[in-house]
Amino acid sequence: MDPAAWDIIREFALSDSITLPDVESRIKTLLGSTYVDQDWLPAINAVLNAENDTDLAIQEVEKLTAAAANTSHLKIVLP
Repeated sequence: MDPAAWDIIREFALSDSITLPDVESRIKTLLGSTYVDQDWLPAINAVLNAENDTDLAIQEVEKLTAAAANTSHLKIVLP
């Protein structure tokens, strides 16, 4: 979990001026090769689905942030 990436998602939830392409680009730039689109779709969709309800968007983002903090992205690959 990268706190700076979650800050970008929070900014998206709070701002009318940041666009979806901006959010995706900024997170991709920040995370580089560790960026996985599917990891960030729930957070982005939570903001989009809140449809200008900032309180709801922030609530959903905070839930996802907490869940991400408690999740390991350890992948075990067996030969």
